[in-house]
Amino acid sequence: MNQLPLVLIVESDVKLANIYKTWIEDKYRTQVANNGMEAVRKMDDSISAMLVDCQMPGFDGSDIIKEIRERQINCGILMMTTMPHESGILEAEIDEYLLKPVTRDTLIKATEDILSV
Repeated sequence: MNQLPLVLIVESDVKLANIYKTWIEDKYRTQVANNGMEAVRKMDDSISAMLVDCQMPGFDGSDIIKEIRERQINCGILMMTTMPHESGILEAEIDEYLLKPVTRDTLIKATEDILSV
């Protein structure tokens, strides 16, 4: 039996992280990390996609991207941000980005898109 893809949701706002999880958990296996360091601990080759909050205290979205690349983890990356031009997200090695606030349909579609790459 094929397992559903595993999506790691990295979001510092616990409420938002849980909302995103409920939106996609019927289609994917999910894990949540509420900060960058927790995300790094959960990162491995079982991850099919990561949904990453760009602006987090301490270890932020760009640090997570660097870690993914250094470890050569092959997963789709969706960054979510309120300020794409100021965060460096437009130059980052990602598959897609969404402007916050994110809607359910937009998140589901973007997750599907990065998993089909």
